[in-house]
Amino acid sequence: MKKLFFFLIALMLAGACQKEKIPMIWDMSFSYIDIAVVDANGNNLIDPDFEGNILNDEITMEHDGTIYELLDENSPYDPMPQTKFIGPATFRGLMTNPQTHTLVIGYFNQEFDVERTEYTIHWGEGKSSRIAYSQKLDWKYNRKKNYDEPVFSARYWLDGNEISDAKPFANPQITIILPR
Repeated sequence: MKKLFFFLIALMLAGACQKEKIPMIWDMSFSYIDIAVVDANGNNLIDPDFEGNILNDEITMEHDGTIYELLDENSPYDPMPQTKFIGPATFRGLMTNPQTHTLVIGYFNQEFDVERTEYTIHWGEGKSSRIAYSQKLDWKYNRKKNYDEPVFSARYWLDGNEISDAKPFANPQITIILPR
């Protein structure tokens, strides 16, 4: 009984000696959905150098009853600014990314959870693709560094099917094959 008493006292003292967590301010970059669009032969349909590209087609995106026109290279996708403060994300709709020749839906603030939200891309001629997205931010304590670290996760669906191997910030997360 005496051993148990000393063990409990030692356990309480060890817990009382724990260092206070280091306060940390995190500035999160924006999240977005990056989409490769290819034909059955694997040709990139967003590449302006590919003769059969779809950049001049009437491509729109619908989300929550709002129609977004495709922002082309004249109003390009904004790469992440070289700054220490990124600021809040502004949702711009559907954009082209001239660096990677992909489509981008975004931007989203990482610090806010997003429940499964659907976006429909209309390709013209009655063709469309439904993309759904959700994101979650959790915090995990790092014992070695003595502070909480953000753990970001996202899920992606194409036409109702979850894309199990898609990873946030691994571009592209979704590949759409359009018949031409």
